[in-house]
Amino acid sequence: AGVLCFFLLDMGLGAARHLLRSRSRSVTPAIAVLAIIFAVVNGTVGVLTGVLIGLDTGSIAALGILAGSASYIAAPAAIRLALPEADLGLPLAMSLAITFPFNVLVGIPIFTTLARFLS
Repeated sequence: AGVLCFFLLDMGLGAARHLLRSRSRSVTPAIAVLAIIFAVVNGTVGVLTGVLIGLDTGSIAALGILAGSASYIAAPAAIRLALPEADLGLPLAMSLAITFPFNVLVGIPIFTTLARFLS
């Protein structure tokens, strides 16, 4: 758990460095809307997939929530290894500052309701 905390701290610092270094306000309203749209679309696909494969309601909701979430740990680590020269600041800022709060406040209730409605 300690290593994970340091990794998450490093990711957060990377996102903050990118946002502070970027004088042009790289997280524009269009990018923020895109982060929310992708979360809703991916979560809906997750719910529909759960329904199609016959999962129970709770599992359908969980699959939708996971599909709608940005990958906070696995994707940045994989990209960092595969493309060390890539700047992960903007994607991390989108996932941590936009998609995560959206999913906690709005996405989880949406995907849970959709799972109950469709199952």
